[in-house]
Amino acid sequence: MITKLAPTHVPSLVLCALALSACEPGSLSLGHDDPTDGDTETDTDGDPATEGEVRWSTLRPDATAFDLAVAPDGSFYLLGFLGLHPAGDGHYYDQLWLGKHDADGGLLWELTEPSGVDASVFPVAVTTDPLGNVYFSTVGYDESVDGDNRVRKLDANGNELWSISMPGRASALAGLPEGGVIVGGSQDSLAWVQPVDPDGNLGWSRTFGDPNMRYSEVTAVSVTADGGVAVGGRLGIDPGSSRSQAWAATLERLDGATRWETLVTDAIATDRIHDQGLAADGTLLLAGWGDAPWVKALATNGSEQWTWINDAAPGTYRLAVFPDGGFAVGDGLYLDPEDPNGCWEGPGPCPVAMRISRLEADRSTRWSLYREDCRSADHLRPTADGGLLATATCELDGGGLGVGVFRLEP
Repeated sequence: MITKLAPTHVPSLVLCALALSACEPGSLSLGHDDPTDGDTETDTDGDPATEGEVRWSTLRPDATAFDLAVAPDGSFYLLGFLGLHPAGDGHYYDQLWLGKHDADGGLLWELTEPSGVDASVFPVAVTTDPLGNVYFSTVGYDESVDGDNRVRKLDANGNELWSISMPGRASALAGLPEGGVIVGGSQDSLAWVQPVDPDGNLGWSRTFGDPNMRYSEVTAVSVTADGGVAVGGRLGIDPGSSRSQAWAATLERLDGATRWETLVTDAIATDRIHDQGLAADGTLLLAGWGDAPWVKALATNGSEQWTWINDAAPGTYRLAVFPDGGFAVGDGLYLDPEDPNGCWEGPGPCPVAMRISRLEADRSTRWSLYREDCRSADHLRPTADGGLLATATCELDGGGLGVGVFRLEP
């Protein structure tokens, strides 16, 4: 069901910075460059120079967002679940939810549908194309072997244009310049990527990895300015465990031919790429995990330019990349375990506080934002004016959880 609303704002979050002293004791540095052979390790940043400035923030109670997409006109979409209900020791959501918001955070319209018994229909990824259409993917976890895995296209007003069944689970989407979408995910234990044209027709298909191993998948997709598709993910290396190597590749958008591909870690554990983005010069930035959380920069030929290690946080899962090569990372910092208010009741990591940091192209810190009422940043997207949109799971006054959305100044 699509509900269309006049632009309105949900209640504003109370803004409060988390003092640096409340972050992980003994680790105030934001990160450092990983030295190459023959180099001396250099700490590129210390205490943040400034606190991130929030233009506005909103909170949607009883909702969770699994992805965030920004449209060409500055409006944005949240895809996730709605309708939080407690259930025994946990909770569940009873509706799939896609909400369109204006550039100031006001809700314009929302699509809600039953999510199935035990959330058997799971929302995964959302993106837009330059024409203003929106695409989102769902994975069906029903009794069939692969479930009903779908990609759906809506116009900017929420009218569905098509819905197609996909031959794999779509974990990542990227809108194409001419309309249509690139889909990345997993198919029969292989990393998989495939385009869909503006009319919903499937194009070429590529798979990567060893079918005898486990957990190969594409987790991030980007469209390059020179007619390519950049993909990142992981390749499984063990038939009996989840061990994998973080992996990236660039393909031709026309036919899927490989330009280059590379392994970027040594399979310490479940090494993978969580997020990625492109600078204006074609540099591909990747956020992932090996033996520590990192951001890596790859040149247009796939060679590694630098690695930035985030040694102050348990994970760097979200990344936004700006045209000049600067980037923002979203993560969580452990609070002082002696703080009686530092640990929340309910599911999720505990104790942890959200941190979002904006870095320059040289990895020095422009600003950081800390929020002790929110968990680690869930999604980051750059805005046309150099600002940042971010989502997080945040605590409600009086208890409960909701989706917090933050619009940060450049």
